Amino acid sequence: MIKYFEKRKLVKYMEHLKNPKVPFPDGYLEYHKTEIDCLDWLIAYYEGRAGNPKDYLESLMKIKANYNDYAFEMEKHGIIPLTEVERLEMWIREINFLYQWIYYKQISGF
Repeated sequence: MIKYFEKRKLVKYMEHLKNPKVPFPDGYLEYHKTEIDCLDWLIAYYEGRAGNPKDYLESLMKIKANYNDYAFEMEKHGIIPLTEVERLEMWIREINFLYQWIYYKQISGF
Protein backbone atom coordinates (compact mmCIF):
# COMPACT_ATOMS: atom_id res chain seq x y z
CA MET A 1 0.00 0.00 0.00
CA ILE A 2 2.89 2.36 0.77
CA LYS A 3 4.33 1.75 -2.70
CA TYR A 4 1.03 2.86 -4.22
CA PHE A 5 1.22 6.24 -2.44
CA GLU A 6 4.90 6.64 -3.33
CA LYS A 7 4.17 5.93 -6.99
CA ARG A 8 1.20 8.29 -6.96
CA LYS A 9 3.41 11.06 -5.58
CA LEU A 10 5.90 10.53 -8.42
CA VAL A 11 3.20 10.37 -11.09
CA LYS A 12 1.55 13.56 -9.82
CA TYR A 13 4.88 15.36 -9.86
CA MET A 14 5.60 14.14 -13.39
CA GLU A 15 2.18 15.39 -14.49
CA HIS A 16 3.00 18.77 -12.96
CA LEU A 17 6.22 18.89 -14.98
CA LYS A 18 4.44 17.93 -18.21
CA ASN A 19 1.45 20.26 -17.71
CA PRO A 20 2.45 23.18 -15.48
CA LYS A 21 -0.09 25.79 -14.46
CA VAL A 22 2.56 28.47 -14.97
CA PRO A 23 5.01 27.89 -17.84
CA PHE A 24 8.58 27.09 -16.91
CA PRO A 25 11.35 29.46 -18.03
CA ASP A 26 13.20 28.61 -21.24
CA GLY A 27 15.72 25.83 -20.70
CA TYR A 28 14.37 24.81 -17.28
CA LEU A 29 13.24 21.32 -18.30
CA GLU A 30 16.40 20.81 -20.40
CA TYR A 31 18.53 21.64 -17.37
CA HIS A 32 16.59 19.20 -15.17
CA LYS A 33 16.55 16.37 -17.71
CA THR A 34 18.63 14.19 -15.37
CA GLU A 35 16.08 14.46 -12.57
CA ILE A 36 13.17 13.93 -14.97
CA ASP A 37 14.84 10.76 -16.28
CA CYS A 38 15.20 9.59 -12.66
CA LEU A 39 11.49 10.25 -12.11
CA ASP A 40 10.67 8.13 -15.17
CA TRP A 41 12.94 5.39 -13.89
CA LEU A 42 11.41 5.46 -10.38
CA ILE A 43 7.89 5.26 -11.83
CA ALA A 44 9.02 2.26 -13.88
CA TYR A 45 10.34 0.66 -10.66
CA TYR A 46 6.94 1.01 -8.98
CA GLU A 47 5.30 -0.49 -12.06
CA GLY A 48 7.71 -3.45 -11.96
CA ARG A 49 9.65 -2.49 -15.10
CA ALA A 50 12.94 -1.44 -13.46
CA GLY A 51 15.34 -2.60 -10.76
CA ASN A 52 15.65 -1.55 -7.14
CA PRO A 53 16.54 2.15 -6.61
CA LYS A 54 19.07 1.29 -3.90
CA ASP A 55 20.94 -0.98 -6.31
CA TYR A 56 20.88 1.74 -8.96
CA LEU A 57 22.19 4.32 -6.47
CA GLU A 58 25.00 1.99 -5.37
CA SER A 59 25.97 1.30 -8.98
CA LEU A 60 26.14 5.04 -9.72
CA MET A 61 28.36 5.58 -6.72
CA LYS A 62 30.75 2.82 -7.82
CA ILE A 63 31.26 3.98 -11.43
CA LYS A 64 34.93 4.22 -12.32
CA ALA A 65 34.59 4.82 -16.05
CA ASN A 66 37.32 6.47 -18.04
CA TYR A 67 36.22 9.71 -19.72
CA ASN A 68 38.29 9.02 -22.83
CA ASP A 69 36.47 5.70 -23.39
CA TYR A 70 33.12 7.49 -23.07
CA ALA A 71 34.14 10.29 -25.46
CA PHE A 72 35.49 7.82 -28.02
CA GLU A 73 32.29 5.74 -27.93
CA MET A 74 30.07 8.82 -28.35
CA GLU A 75 32.13 10.17 -31.24
CA LYS A 76 32.11 6.75 -32.88
CA HIS A 77 28.32 6.97 -33.07
CA GLY A 78 28.32 10.61 -34.21
CA ILE A 79 27.13 11.97 -30.85
CA ILE A 80 28.76 15.04 -29.34
CA PRO A 81 29.95 13.92 -25.89
CA LEU A 82 29.41 15.88 -22.72
CA THR A 83 32.50 17.47 -21.24
CA GLU A 84 34.03 15.67 -18.29
CA VAL A 85 32.73 18.34 -15.91
CA GLU A 86 29.18 18.18 -17.37
CA ARG A 87 29.22 14.41 -17.06
CA LEU A 88 30.35 14.55 -13.42
CA GLU A 89 27.70 17.17 -12.62
CA MET A 90 25.06 14.91 -14.16
CA TRP A 91 26.22 11.96 -12.03
CA ILE A 92 26.21 14.06 -8.86
CA ARG A 93 22.71 15.39 -9.55
CA GLU A 94 21.41 11.89 -10.29
CA ILE A 95 23.01 10.46 -7.14
CA ASN A 96 21.62 13.32 -5.02
CA PHE A 97 18.11 12.91 -6.46
CA LEU A 98 18.05 9.14 -5.86
CA TYR A 99 19.50 9.53 -2.36
CA GLN A 100 16.82 12.06 -1.39
CA TRP A 101 14.06 9.79 -2.70
CA ILE A 102 15.35 6.53 -1.21
CA TYR A 103 16.11 7.82 2.28
CA TYR A 104 13.69 10.74 2.71
CA LYS A 105 11.00 10.18 0.01
CA GLN A 106 11.56 13.74 -1.13
CA ILE A 107 11.68 14.93 -4.70
CA SER A 108 14.59 17.31 -4.75
CA GLY A 109 16.69 18.96 -7.41
CA PHE A 110 14.00 21.12 -9.00
